Amino acid sequence: MYNTGSGGHASLKELKRLFSEASIEITEHIKVEQGFEATLKRHITKGTTIAVVGGDGTMSNISHLLKDTDATLMPIPGGTLNHFTKDLGIPQSIPEALQYFKAAKKTKIDIGQIDGKTFINNSSIGFYSDSLFEREEHEKKYGKWPAMIASTV
Repeated sequence: MYNTGSGGHASLKELKRLFSEASIEITEHIKVEQGFEATLKRHITKGTTIAVVGGDGTMSNISHLLKDTDATLMPIPGGTLNHFTKDLGIPQSIPEALQYFKAAKKTKIDIGQIDGKTFINNSSIGFYSDSLFEREEHEKKYGKWPAMIASTV
């Protein structure tokens, strides 16, 4: 799984190269976009390890699909802030994260839900979450950081 909308995204070509150099076999590349869930479901039902390159939002969305299954999340930092992967002690560069996972052991993590929405490292209410909704309205026109500044103001 890869999200080209995440803040620090790498191209698919670059990701393929990095995974290959780390000797990690990828069976299918799935872009996080509308309708990706149906494609991902085939892998989830097989209990596959799902490598996810993205930020905290991407990780939460994919975690929602993986909860209560035998599939395993392999979170690769590829977003703007990557709080989730930092909290887990995963190196923040993609090549270092891939090397980390070659020796990592599976572990269970806690997830939370509010109104059916899964979250894995935090959930926000109030001013911050309002500013995120505002940012999304301006992001395509101005870019992430200018939109964040405008939404905060």
